[in-house]
Amino acid sequence: MHVLGINFYHNDSSVALIKDGIVINAMAEERSNRRKHSSAFPINTIKEILNYHNLDLQDIDLISLNTNPKITFRKIFYLLKNIPSRDLLSNAFYRYRKKKSLDQIFIDNFNYNPKKKIIYVDHHLSHINSGFLISPFDECLSLSLDGFGDFKSSSYGISKNNNTEIYGNIYFPHSLGVFYQSLTQFIGFKNYGDEYKLMGLSAYGENKYENKLYDLVSYKNMSYELDLKFFKHHNCNIQELDKNGDLIYKDLFNKENLEELLKLNSKNEFIYSKEVADISKSVQSVYENIFFKYLNDLYEKFDQNNLCFSGGCALNSLANGKILDRTKFKKVFVPYEPSDAGGSIGSALTCFYEKNKNKKKIFQPNPYLGIDYSWKHTNQILEKYKAEKKIKVKNFDNFNELCSKTAELLDAQSIISWFQGKMEFGPRALGNRSIIMDPRNKDAKQILNLKIKLRENFRPFAPSILKEETIKWFERDESADYMTFVYKIKNDKRDLIPAVCHVDGTGRLQTVDAKINPKFYQLIKSFFQKTDIPLIINTSFNENEPIVNNPEHAIETFLKTNLDYLVINNSLIEKI
Repeated sequence: MHVLGINFYHNDSSVALIKDGIVINAMAEERSNRRKHSSAFPINTIKEILNYHNLDLQDIDLISLNTNPKITFRKIFYLLKNIPSRDLLSNAFYRYRKKKSLDQIFIDNFNYNPKKKIIYVDHHLSHINSGFLISPFDECLSLSLDGFGDFKSSSYGISKNNNTEIYGNIYFPHSLGVFYQSLTQFIGFKNYGDEYKLMGLSAYGENKYENKLYDLVSYKNMSYELDLKFFKHHNCNIQELDKNGDLIYKDLFNKENLEELLKLNSKNEFIYSKEVADISKSVQSVYENIFFKYLNDLYEKFDQNNLCFSGGCALNSLANGKILDRTKFKKVFVPYEPSDAGGSIGSALTCFYEKNKNKKKIFQPNPYLGIDYSWKHTNQILEKYKAEKKIKVKNFDNFNELCSKTAELLDAQSIISWFQGKMEFGPRALGNRSIIMDPRNKDAKQILNLKIKLRENFRPFAPSILKEETIKWFERDESADYMTFVYKIKNDKRDLIPAVCHVDGTGRLQTVDAKINPKFYQLIKSFFQKTDIPLIINTSFNENEPIVNNPEHAIETFLKTNLDYLVINNSLIEKI
C-alpha cells in the first residue's frame, strides 16, 4: 500500500511516500525550488519522488494532507463573536477553498484527478503522528505545540499501539508559538523560521524583561492565554504571498502597545544590542517556564513516563534539553522533522494505520529519506566539471582511507563539505549534507561565518559526536540523533572544543549512531583516532540558501564559496 503525504498551505511544503507503513522517502520542496521555507505546491518533489520509485499517481492508494478544512462550530462561533477584519475573513475563506480544491491542483499539474483518494488529517494529529508513529514508544503522552493549525495551537493525548486519542486542545487565538514568533519579529528577525536566532541570542542576555512579558502571556490549568491587546493575528490578516507565491508573515504584534510596555522601539532589521539580547533571554525564560508548567500538569494528569513532543515549538532545542531536568518524564522523543514539513509523514502514517488497524507500528529512526544519487549519475557530473577544468578529483577505492584523509585535512584546519547518500529530512544537517571543521579551532566560528555561512556571529555551531562518547563530554548521556536537544558540555572539556561550546557552556549536539549513519560515524571515528577528539563541527551545506540536495547543487555551492574541499561519495574534490 502506497500513501503520498503532503504538507501544503503552510510554510515548508513537503512530500512523504509511505509503503506498507514504512517511510521510504520524504523531502521538502525548498530543496528542489531553492526557496527557503517555500509554501508552494510541491510539484517538483512529487515528480522527483515518484520518478525515483518508478511510480505514477495511479499507483498511489491514498493522498493525505496534514490539515482538515472542515468548518467547525467553534470557528463559526469565534468569527461571529469577534467579527474580524474583512481581509482576515477573506483570507480564511480563500484558504478554505484552496484546501477543498486539492483535486483541481493535481488536475492542473499532473492531468490526474485523485479526488476519491484524498484524505484530510487534522493538523495537530499529523504533528503527533509524525513523532509517535516512528518513535520507539509503544505508549506515551503525545504533545503538539506550534503557532496555529486547524484553529488550534496545541493538542495532547495518549498514544498507544498505532493510535492516538486526543484529550485536550488549546484554540485560536492563544498560542505560545505566536508569543515567541512575535518577539522574534520585535527584535528585527522578520523571516519565517527565525526563532532559532532568538534562541541562540538568549545566551548573551540577562533576564530583565520577564515580569513585563508575563503581561503578554499567562498560564493556568493546562492552558495558556495571550493578552490580545499586544497582538494583531486575531483581527487582521498577517499572511501574504510574495512574488513566488510563497507565504510570508507580517508583524504579529501590536507595535504601539508592545513598545509602550517594554519601553523599547521595535526593529525593522536586527542590530545587536544589549537590550535585544536581554529581550531574547527573557522570552526564552517565559517560554520555558510556561512550557514546563504545561508538561508537569500533563504528567500529573496522565502519569505517563514517556513523552513524544512535536510541532514547530519542538525545534526549541534549548528548552528540549531541560525537559528531563525540569519535569518527571523519564524519556523524551522529538522527531527529526517536528514542524510543519513533518506533517506529510504524520498524515500519511495516520491514513495507513486507519486502514490497517491491527498492524503494529515500527520504530523508524532513520532521517535519511531523500534521493540516493547513483555512482554513475554522480560520476557523469564530476566528469563534466573536470572537462571544464573547474575541479580535480581523487577517487578512493577504500572508504576508510577516504575518511583518514579527510580527518588529516580537518586536522590541518581545512573547511570541508561532505555529501553522502540520501539527504536528511528536517531542518538540520545530520552528516549527509554537511560542512565540517575541527572543533578545537577557537576561530572556527569566525572563519566559517566570514568565508561561507555569512550569518550572525552570536549563533553557535553544532557538535556531532560518536554516540558512545557522549557521557564523557556532555553532562547528559542521552541520544540526540537529530540535533533537537541542547545539553551542557562538561567543564573540563569546554576549552578543548571552543568552536562548538556556546557562551553558556552548551552544545546542540548530534549523537552519531554507527547503525544509522555508518559513513559519518567512520569519519568522526577517524578524526577521533587522529586527535583524541570524538566530535567535529557540523553545519548545513549551504550558503544562505536551502541545504543542497543533489550533486549539482553541491558542486556549484563548493565552487562559489571558500570551501577548501568537497567529498562526494568516495571522491575528494579540489578546485583548480
